[in-house]
Amino acid sequence: LFTLACLMEAFRFRRPQRAFARALTMIIFSVALSSVHSLSMSSIPEPKGRTQRRQANKQVRANQRHRLDENMGGFALRRRLSQHLLVDSTVASSMAEAAFEGADPSSVHVVELGAGASGAITRHLCAANPASLTAIEVDSSASSRLVESLTLEEGGLPPGVSVKTCDMLGLEWGDLASGPKAPSSAADERLVVVSNVPFGSTSKLLYQLADAASTGAIRRLVLLLQSEVAERLCAGHGNPCEARGGGASYSTLTVEYALRSSREGSPPQIAAIVPREAFAPRPKVGTSVVVVEFDRAPAGEGSPGALERRRELLTAAFARRGQAISESWAPVLAYHPSAEGASPKEAESMKSLLAKQPWEVSPSEFEYLSVALAESYSAALEAGATLDTSRGAPRPPASIEGTKKNKKAKATHKKKKKREEGRGCSWGSAPRGIGERRSKTCAVIGDNCPIRGLLAAVLGYSYLSAPRPHLRP
Repeated sequence: LFTLACLMEAFRFRRPQRAFARALTMIIFSVALSSVHSLSMSSIPEPKGRTQRRQANKQVRANQRHRLDENMGGFALRRRLSQHLLVDSTVASSMAEAAFEGADPSSVHVVELGAGASGAITRHLCAANPASLTAIEVDSSASSRLVESLTLEEGGLPPGVSVKTCDMLGLEWGDLASGPKAPSSAADERLVVVSNVPFGSTSKLLYQLADAASTGAIRRLVLLLQSEVAERLCAGHGNPCEARGGGASYSTLTVEYALRSSREGSPPQIAAIVPREAFAPRPKVGTSVVVVEFDRAPAGEGSPGALERRRELLTAAFARRGQAISESWAPVLAYHPSAEGASPKEAESMKSLLAKQPWEVSPSEFEYLSVALAESYSAALEAGATLDTSRGAPRPPASIEGTKKNKKAKATHKKKKKREEGRGCSWGSAPRGIGERRSKTCAVIGDNCPIRGLLAAVLGYSYLSAPRPHLRP
């Protein structure tokens, strides 16, 4: 930069000999300074902890490859299926214990989703001798390896154990709950679902499991989820940062599970935090074990269309976290008789709930609103009114603040203003006086440019510190 400044001064003031001499001196000084810097940096030893960290990370990767080969015999994982093999036997045994907690294993019917080729969790589930165990795996090669690893010495799978090759998102939970099972006494027909959930199918699977729980097909969930999804599933209401989308997201999924997980309407809890070293290959995100016990049905669950009504109301409310619920549910509230057949206390309570934002409303309050608006929702559907479930608040139609044309005009105006003020160092950035003409070369370092003072202080250029109106045209 200093060399370039010297060359510019040579063209500006026609002092080539003096300017080139200074430029050559600056080049020699820069080369000497960089050489000294390189020598000094090469003599500095590497920080103590860095070498150890590199070696430790290298060893972790080598151990993961070794465990992957040990468990799957070189089986190739598919990236599109989001496969991460659980290789920690402690975590697998803990999940199996959580599946049979408080019940006789011989009376429990278990379904494992995404069993994988190694069957780390499957082996621990088989060891407990459940009433039945159905392992679901979408990868045909992985399911064949799983069958080989579970086959007994005398041939065949253990009693009550079956492996199915199908997509977990397309399961018929009613058929699984009423399918063939090993004979057992006093067996609970509801299923216990255990899964190391693939990261790419988490949300869809959780909604399907909630729907299956509404039909009475599932009794308990033991899921290994991403920490972010686990926090969202177990989030509580009333967190102010929810209005800005921060923290653990209190959402439709949270309310759905909280309404079924306990009689108090509280969300499920995280049972354990699993380190990333428990998987091969090692994921980039943390994971947690969540245990959900379905022991209740929300109010009005038996009525036709109750599940769809509550799901659509919740989706419309949480699509706009920063708005009041009354604004999101305006098409339905238009058909709601405000004070007809309700006591003043109930009307006031409902009015105060509708004035809140969705992150401020508890699951039990959402349940109350869903039941109270059942008739209004049906009337709105008959009239053709629909709720807007698209994410994000709508912008005012009369404003063009967010249009591309206006953004481009703003950027152009900002550049023009910056150029007029002389704050930039680009071509033509210096302000022009009356009757003063500047070439592009002269305008590289403008009169008001911040670099001007720095050059004046370092190089001693007194003529750089102030504007010079007598410049050559």
